[in-house]
Amino acid sequence: MKKAIFNVAKLIVLLGILSVIGCVPPRHVKGPHIVVPPGKAVIYFFRPDAYSGRSIKFSVLDMQGKTVGYLGKGGDSFSTVVVPGIHKYRSRKGSLPDVLLTAESGKIYYVKGSVNMGFVVGRPILKEVSLSEVQKKFITY
Repeated sequence: MKKAIFNVAKLIVLLGILSVIGCVPPRHVKGPHIVVPPGKAVIYFFRPDAYSGRSIKFSVLDMQGKTVGYLGKGGDSFSTVVVPGIHKYRSRKGSLPDVLLTAESGKIYYVKGSVNMGFVVGRPILKEVSLSEVQKKFITY
């Protein structure tokens, strides 16, 4: 008798789990809505939400040392409109460029900011990525 009650309880729990799983809507992938002005290009900088390096915040600098934007916590993003040509960006003052882009008119370029863990402190880095890498940040349910 106890075994039959236990089996019925397991069946009820299993049916409950299956009904919840069946109610989950499909994933929808969105992306940033970016409009490229005529004769210009856009560079979209973003930082995915990650556990490692979360406390390290950093600015994105052009090669003249001018701050273009800021990637604080994970999930931050910004974009900048540029003229076609070569553009270099870095994540730390005095460092070599992390990313070198040859921007073409009408195109969008995506740059991911992340932190490589160092011996004492993490080192922020920038890397050009594809649109599919950006869309991972925007998956919704």
